[in-house]
Amino acid sequence: MKVSRCLAALLSLIAITGLALAGDVPFAGEPLDNIRKAIKEGRASLVDVRARDEWDAGHLKQAIFLPVTELAKAKTAPADLPKDRPLYLHCVAGVRAKKAAGILSGLGFDARPIEAGYEELLKNGFEKAGAEKVKSQ
Repeated sequence: MKVSRCLAALLSLIAITGLALAGDVPFAGEPLDNIRKAIKEGRASLVDVRARDEWDAGHLKQAIFLPVTELAKAKTAPADLPKDRPLYLHCVAGVRAKKAAGILSGLGFDARPIEAGYEELLKNGFEKAGAEKVKSQ
C-alpha cells in the first residue's frame, strides 16, 4: 500500500512539472515528406533542440531554436512558441528531441520528436537556412 502511494505521488509530480522520461513520447511516425509539407504550409512548426554551436554551424530554414538544455532548466516554454499546431522537434539522433518533447508535452504542446537528425533532414528535402537572419529564442 505504501509503495503504491509513493508511485502515485511520483507520477503526479511528473505530470505537474511536465517532466517525462525520454522514452515516454514516441517518434513521429509520419513520413518526412508530410512533415516537410505541413511545416512549409504553416500547419506545423519545426523546433531545433540542439546546442548553440550546432545551430550556428547550420540549421534548417523555418526552424525555431530551443535548446533542450535551456528548456530543461527553465521548465517552461517561450511565450511565443506556437501551441495551436504540432511541433516537430529534431536534433542529431533523436535523444534530445524525445527529451524536449516529453517536457513540451507536459506543458500542453503537441510535441512530436523526429528520429531523423539534421543531416538526414537535409538529405530529405528540408532546406538549410541561408545567410538571411533567422529568429532564435
